[in-house]
Amino acid sequence: MPLNGGVVVHFDDETSVVVAQPAKGTCTAFDAKCTHQVWLCSEATTT
Repeated sequence: MPLNGGVVVHFDDETSVVVAQPAKGTCTAFDAKCTHQVWLCSEATTT
């Protein structure tokens, strides 16, 4: 995955995670479901 980018990984209809690389050699992952709006991330973007 590109630096400062990320991908959404869909495991099944209910389980998806966002995996991102915010800095070289560092990866993070978190639940793709927004805890505030309860919607599922469809893509990872940076601003």
